[in-house]
Amino acid sequence: MHREKVFNELRRKFPHDVLKRESSEGIFDFLHGLIRLRRPDHVVEMGCFHGETTAFMVQALYQNERGVLSAYDVLESACDHTETLLENLFGDEDERRFLVDKKDLTKVSDEGIQCDFAFIDVDPKSLYPQMVRKLQMPKEATVCLHDTFLDNVSTASIAPALEMLTKLGFKTINMKQERGLAVCVRS
Repeated sequence: MHREKVFNELRRKFPHDVLKRESSEGIFDFLHGLIRLRRPDHVVEMGCFHGETTAFMVQALYQNERGVLSAYDVLESACDHTETLLENLFGDEDERRFLVDKKDLTKVSDEGIQCDFAFIDVDPKSLYPQMVRKLQMPKEATVCLHDTFLDNVSTASIAPALEMLTKLGFKTINMKQERGLAVCVRS
């Protein structure tokens, strides 16, 4: 029921209906539930694109009454679209729980990115998988890798990310190829 309410709100505010990609639908509910369960203080999203996934994660933070999400994308248009979407959905809330930024992530990563939950697009064309090594995360932190469909193209980007997470003490607890999502938890 909750998902339908958010979908309806997104469709009302964005009539071009960017949400017809059914392959992502299961991820929305899954991430929403995972954030509700894990109750993170700082979520980092690398690769926000249109912001649909971002909206579901921010909704979970509001329901948790804690946490903030920082969304990054190298495309300025993606950041603009995501920020507009979030402002329309959550702009009337008393407390702002999101920041959307187009940054040179290679510079951000030199400083390290502190968070206790990360959602990373591992599309082979993106630079985000290499950023895994720069995440500064506490014990019991969660990392979700998106677009992990195991084909010849994406295997090249997910394998190094999973290897790096293993070296950092993460264990893969869920690898759902039909959703293209891997969930790793630091123990």
